[in-house]
Amino acid sequence: QAGQTQTALQELSKARVALNQQNATMPAFMTNAVATGLAMAEKIKKKAVARKVARMKEILHLTDEQAQAVSDVMLKHIDEDSKKITQAMSHGQLNGVQPDAPNSISEEDEIKSLFNAEQLSGYDAFKQANALADANNSAKAQVQSMTDELNLLPEQQDQIRPLLVQNALDSKSAPDKKAITQQALAAGNFATVLDLQMKAKQQSLEKELKMFEGVLTPEQMQKYKQTQLDNFEMGNNALKMFMPQTNSMPTQ
Repeated sequence: QAGQTQTALQELSKARVALNQQNATMPAFMTNAVATGLAMAEKIKKKAVARKVARMKEILHLTDEQAQAVSDVMLKHIDEDSKKITQAMSHGQLNGVQPDAPNSISEEDEIKSLFNAEQLSGYDAFKQANALADANNSAKAQVQSMTDELNLLPEQQDQIRPLLVQNALDSKSAPDKKAITQQALAAGNFATVLDLQMKAKQQSLEKELKMFEGVLTPEQMQKYKQTQLDNFEMGNNALKMFMPQTNSMPTQ
């Protein structure tokens, strides 16, 4: 997933160059790079839905019908979000998208409406188990990526993996930032959402570098930091092409 994300960011950066060659105006069409990036993101999300529903079915003992209904709700919200982002990007910016209706039902509320009383009582336990499973999978993938990039020793891998798991769990349980992000998303302010996500990644990198002190060698630390900063720069450049632009015109 990290490799796919990096490829998408590179393609978006190329698209920005193409846009700059058009007098920095934001054309009302989707570039192939943007379409590719959105398709990748949607594919990753749908795979995550399948894993989450499988865990939910096992832990909460959902029937096949319930599992299918939960999957349908999650996929519906993914499609709705994708349409909003496509609409915003096709107009050249990520602000000004039609927000959700005030009385719209959240994805979680829709899902919980499908449960019986016993399943509802076990939902919080499921969320904890799901967060832990996601954190373990994320840590496993990141350790593999770091091993490929930095030639980690087995003992380094064993030390880093639990640190990454805890970091992922801590990030999941940051209610203030999550609430702000959800408010911006509900308002259709995708520029703010993406800015918050970028800042969260930067803060996460700072935290990771502190965690890795004494585990990674100075050379590994420097290489890891530079790679992450390069990825952030690509992401920022890709996002800039969708930010509101002002053209300075000479006064007559």
